[in-house]
Amino acid sequence: PTRRSSDLVYDALRPAERRMLDTLGFAAGRGDVKAVKQRFARDRLAARDSPYALDPLIRLLGLEPDPSPALEAEGLKLVAADRAQAFLPGAGTAVLRRDERYRIDETGLVHFYIYDLRRISGTTDVASGGVSYGPMIEGRGAPRLLRRRIHKRDGRILEPDAAANAAQQSDLSQLEQGDYVEQISEGWALPGDTGQILLDTPDLLPERTSVRQATVELRRASSLPLALWSHPLLGKASELREGDTTISTWQLRDAAPRRIEDGVPKMERSCSISAGTQTWAQVARALEENARSYDERDPYVTRWLDEVVGGDRAVSRALIDKVVAAVGKKVKVAGGGELSDVAAVFGGGAQRSTARSILELGQGTRSWVIYRALRELGVKVDLAVAETEPFSASADFPPHVGRFRHP
Repeated sequence: PTRRSSDLVYDALRPAERRMLDTLGFAAGRGDVKAVKQRFARDRLAARDSPYALDPLIRLLGLEPDPSPALEAEGLKLVAADRAQAFLPGAGTAVLRRDERYRIDETGLVHFYIYDLRRISGTTDVASGGVSYGPMIEGRGAPRLLRRRIHKRDGRILEPDAAANAAQQSDLSQLEQGDYVEQISEGWALPGDTGQILLDTPDLLPERTSVRQATVELRRASSLPLALWSHPLLGKASELREGDTTISTWQLRDAAPRRIEDGVPKMERSCSISAGTQTWAQVARALEENARSYDERDPYVTRWLDEVVGGDRAVSRALIDKVVAAVGKKVKVAGGGELSDVAAVFGGGAQRSTARSILELGQGTRSWVIYRALRELGVKVDLAVAETEPFSASADFPPHVGRFRHP
């Protein structure tokens, strides 16, 4: 058969210019499934609309089965069994079943699906406990809600109306005490601009929540340099090797609501799994590149510095104190976030601010202006970015952006 003109145009584009849904979807609809699968395998990582186009095309091509029908059938049985003999009858939010499945291949492509079935008993839980959340992924993600429905006490099953951008969870406005909420979500994600992937699963035991049965499975390519941490309440994972894939599985059963304690480092407060390829060396490199983006040789700064220190430029503690005090008076609104690791990793690009712009506006990072001024005066000075609160008590906790925020 002759190739259609749309296929010729699609193949002539650069990989990052191709939009799979524009061409592959139509080609699959007219029966060119084999050719579409070949193009999809080639372009699924680099195409312009990836990962958003992955789920519809995978379903259209039959590459991944929809897990929803089988899970919904099991959910009906669980609801019936819990009505006959309730698990923890006095629990506020009782999670009857929670399945989380994550897969990370050697390219960093992530696929996940989550099944959650819970009983809502208290008025507080009706207001806030009916929604289950997906993972936090640093990268380009495309999560999708496959199913959300309510099993009423009288046997009815309701599918809530969608309420886009609602201020409250009004899509669950039919929820009452004693109802069951069933939710199935799925998603795909690719590494972000830095080429790193970071995955944090949702908290299995938030406030007022008990768990009858929960399973968290992480499949990843054995060659992937992945740092991995799990909450102590999940226990030790069972490990299995299947060819080039490593499978870690955690089980949580008959867990009562936990006691939330103060003083625990923020990254360890969730009963969850954290995995990622990010390293502190890469974060440090991003911080250095971000600092370099502020560099300049503007005579405005030199003239302002001459007005501050006068003719005496001998390096001394008095000279440094004079510069620091002058910067504090000139820059009345401090903003250290510009030099944080968040700005370094997720920012970048053209120069947007300098010591001159900070001095003229009277707001911005004072640390950079001091650093820039002392270097001009010949003072040996380094710029450090510090923690503002404890990050983790675990030495092997995967590196996360957001730890170093105070320059």
